[in-house]
Amino acid sequence: MLCHKSVFAIICALLIASGFAQAKSSPERADLSTRFVHSTLPSDCAGGTVYCLTAQKGFDASPALSNLGCTVARSIDHDNDNWVSYLINGPCSGTVELLCPLGNNEPANHRARMSFTFGPTSSLSTSDQYLIGVTSDGKRLQVAPSRSGTVSTKVTGADLQAWCKFWP
Repeated sequence: MLCHKSVFAIICALLIASGFAQAKSSPERADLSTRFVHSTLPSDCAGGTVYCLTAQKGFDASPALSNLGCTVARSIDHDNDNWVSYLINGPCSGTVELLCPLGNNEPANHRARMSFTFGPTSSLSTSDQYLIGVTSDGKRLQVAPSRSGTVSTKVTGADLQAWCKFWP
């Protein structure tokens, strides 16, 4: 009798899990504020010899850099063209802009901005609640409405990443 109960429990667990998997594949945008989703960094960003700023490119995010205090050595599109990494050879500051949706099932039409700095201390800062950022040592930046925030790292050749909070 115990065997039947445990087999039944396994079958129920599998059915429930498959139901959750189907629910996740819906066309609604995911709220990425509670999970850490970032790109696989290109090998050129490894080793601490260059600074890398990686930004969401997929789902019409249309990343753009502005107010640059340096020159980008090159950029690499990767992970099925969902991300772009900007390789920078020395100290730099500027702004990365992404076109982000304001919520689930909304078009990407809000120009969100996050400032970055590369140097002995590298950092991300924003007052935009629709962006998420992370440093190479895992410090995460996400702000509440009407707030601002900054995260920083002293990792040599830091890698910084930015993406929209809502992403399909």
